[in-house]
Amino acid sequence: MKNTPKIMEFKERAAYEKGFTQHYNEKIRPALNQLEELRIEQRKIFVKRRSIFIPIAPVLVIGGIVLDGMLRVEEPTLTWAGIGLAVTIWGAWVSAPLRKFKSNVKAKIMPVVCSFFGNLNYIEKRPITKDEIKKYIIFPGFTSMQAEDFVSGSHDDLKLDFHELLLKRKQNKSTVTVFRGIKINVQFPKPFKGRTVVRKDAGRFLNYMNRTGNLDRLELEDPKFEKLFEAYSTDQIEGRYLLTTAFMERLISLKEAFGGSQMQCEFFEDKLVIALASSKNLFEPRSIKKSILDLEDIHIFLKELNELFELLRLLKLNRV
Repeated sequence: MKNTPKIMEFKERAAYEKGFTQHYNEKIRPALNQLEELRIEQRKIFVKRRSIFIPIAPVLVIGGIVLDGMLRVEEPTLTWAGIGLAVTIWGAWVSAPLRKFKSNVKAKIMPVVCSFFGNLNYIEKRPITKDEIKKYIIFPGFTSMQAEDFVSGSHDDLKLDFHELLLKRKQNKSTVTVFRGIKINVQFPKPFKGRTVVRKDAGRFLNYMNRTGNLDRLELEDPKFEKLFEAYSTDQIEGRYLLTTAFMERLISLKEAFGGSQMQCEFFEDKLVIALASSKNLFEPRSIKKSILDLEDIHIFLKELNELFELLRLLKLNRV
């Protein structure tokens, strides 16, 4: 007889989790055993494919090196071909079970967790243009991008959406990642008078080099915030009105909740846009080795959303 793993009870830890136990029992718990079985199955496939790949990869690379040596070519063409083939095999075949497992978890769990907060919806992919990113100062120049895991809807009558974003730029013969993290958009009923930008503090010299157009530096009164960020605005009055001490404290809390090493934001037109650098993926299981029955990921995501909503409540109260 097959042993079915015991599903853990969800225990509410914080005020913002109140009521989630019932939501979990009704809409999440029934799917967990199926996902755990999928995890075990896909992990076995991954381990088997990895064991096949490990001895093959060096043969492909070394074979390319040997053939290039025998042919005495100027460019190590076959060596690079061997490396490229090894990378392709890993990406397309070996790691496919990992992608299948993670995609299933997100598709079954993410929409249900988001629905706890009311009018929030999740889709894995949607069209997005480069112009949607390039109009904002806080994002670096890039030549290619990837976007996924879109959450959109409204909260406290404010429209919002956020998603994962990966930006890359070609530099000479290589491609480098210039931003990886989360882009958060909050739409307001009416536009701002000017443009206000909060950027990471890069030191006096780089701050001066990175100054942008007609934005002037804002002198703020929070020493903790000043150590982390530099603020600029085309409208000094509006900029100071927006960047209150309470807002800055909440912004730092949001940064800490998401575990982002860097965070920048921009008030422009009718939106607040937050660029939150992070190496983690939204609500993806951290490892296929770890049981899906461990509920820590759910607690983390609920905390992240709560910090975002607290920031929105504050902005709504302060908005003219």
